[in-house]
Amino acid sequence: MKYRNAINSIALIFLGFQHVEAQTLNWKTIYEESLEVSHPIKILSLEKEQALTKSKQAQGAYIPKLEVQGKAAYMDSRSTVNIDQLNIQFSDRNIEIPDLNSNLNTNGFVGTAAAEASFLLFSGTKVTHLSNAALASAEAQEALKEKAAQELLLEVMTLLDQYALLLASDELILIAQENLEENQKVAEKAYEYGVITSYEKEQVHLAANELEVKKVKLNGQKQLLLSKLSQLTNHQIQQEEVEWPILEEIRIVLNKDDEVLRPEIQALNAKLKAESSLIKLHKSWWIPQLQAKASLGYLGVHHMNVKGETPLPIQNSPIDFRIKNAYLWPQWQIGVGMKWNIFDGLNGIRETQIAQMEKQKTEHQKSEATSLIKLEQEKYLIEMQTLLEEVKAYTLQASYRKRALEIAENEFKLGLIKSTDLVDANFKYQEAKMEEIQAIFKQRQSIYQQLRAKGSLTVSSLQSIIK
Repeated sequence: MKYRNAINSIALIFLGFQHVEAQTLNWKTIYEESLEVSHPIKILSLEKEQALTKSKQAQGAYIPKLEVQGKAAYMDSRSTVNIDQLNIQFSDRNIEIPDLNSNLNTNGFVGTAAAEASFLLFSGTKVTHLSNAALASAEAQEALKEKAAQELLLEVMTLLDQYALLLASDELILIAQENLEENQKVAEKAYEYGVITSYEKEQVHLAANELEVKKVKLNGQKQLLLSKLSQLTNHQIQQEEVEWPILEEIRIVLNKDDEVLRPEIQALNAKLKAESSLIKLHKSWWIPQLQAKASLGYLGVHHMNVKGETPLPIQNSPIDFRIKNAYLWPQWQIGVGMKWNIFDGLNGIRETQIAQMEKQKTEHQKSEATSLIKLEQEKYLIEMQTLLEEVKAYTLQASYRKRALEIAENEFKLGLIKSTDLVDANFKYQEAKMEEIQAIFKQRQSIYQQLRAKGSLTVSSLQSIIK
C-alpha cells in the first residue's frame, strides 16, 4: 500500500509539473495571443472580407432575378365630360348631336398582379472588371495585414528583449551587492583597526545604497513592460509565467541584394492591379448591355359602377351601367433588351482620365517606397555589422574591468588602496558590463529591424536564429 501511494504521489507531482509547463509562455505563444487580440489586424481582416464580398456582389449581377408584385384597391373617381355640338353629314341627311356636359362617377375594385424574371446576358465587361478590382483590393488588404503582423512581432520581441535586459541588469546588481557586502565587512574591520577613516567606510555603505535605488527603478521598469505585454495579450502576465529570451548576440547571414518582399510593395502592386481594372471598367462605358426578361401579368376590375349626372341627348337618360368582372389574363411578355450609351456627355472619358491619374500616383508611391526600402535595408545591414563589432569591444572592456575590480578588492583587503578606489572600480565594472548587455540588446534589435526591412520578420525566420 505504501508503495502504491508513493507511486500515486510521484504521478501527481509529475502531472503538476506538466501543468506548470503547459502554462509557460514564450515569445511565440505571446505573439500568437497578441495576433488574436490585435484590433488593427482584425480590422484589416474585415476589410479583406468586405472586398471579397464586393467581388461576389459584382458577380451576382449574372444571377437571375425574380420579382412578384400585386395590388388590390378600391377606386372612387369623378370625371367631367364636355363635348361641343356635332353635325355629322350622313348621305343626304344631316345628323345633329347636341352638346354634352356631364359628370361621371366611377367606383369599384381594381386588382393587378405581375411576376417578372430578368437575367443579365452581357454586362459590357463591367462585371468582370469590377470583380477583378475588388479581388485586387482584397489582395492589398492581405498584404497590409501581413505588414501589421510583422510590426506586432517586432513589438513583442522588443518588449521581451527589454525585459531580458532588465533581468540581466538585475542579476548584475545582485552580484555587485554580494561583492559590496563582503567589502563592507572588510571595511568595518579596517575601520576598527584604524586603517581607514569613517568617511571611507561610509563610502562603501553609500555604494550599497545606490545599488538598492537602481534595483527599485528596475522593478518599476519591469512592471511597466509586464503591463504592456498584458495589454497586447489581453490577460495578466507575471514574470514567472514567461520563458524570457537569453540575451546573447544573434548571428545571421543576410544578402543586401535580395529581392524586396516587403508587404507594402505587395499592397501597392495589388492596388495597381485594382486601378488597372477600374480603368478598363470606365473605358467600357460605350459597350452595350444585354438583358433577357420575361413577365406574367394580371389586370382586373370587379363590381365597377359608372354613373353619369346628366341625361344623354339620344336616350334622354344619364349613363348608368355596372361591370361585375372584367380582367385581362394572362399577359405574357418575353424578350431581350439592349442598353447602349452612345454618348454619355464625356462622363466615361473623364472617369477614365481620373482613374489613370490615380494609377500614376500609385506608381510614384511604389517607386518612392522601393527606394526608401532599399535605403532602409542598407542602413540596418551596416548597423548590424557595426553592432557586432561593438559587442566584441564592450565584452573585452567588461573583462578588463572585471579583472581590475578583482585586483582592487585584493589591494583593499591589504590596505593598499582607499575605499573610494574600490567603489570606483566596482561601478566602472558595472558600467562596462551594462554597456556590454546594452550592445547585445541593440545588436538583436538590428537583426529584427533588418528582417522587417526585408519583409521576412516571421515566426519561422526567428525560430531558426533565437534560442
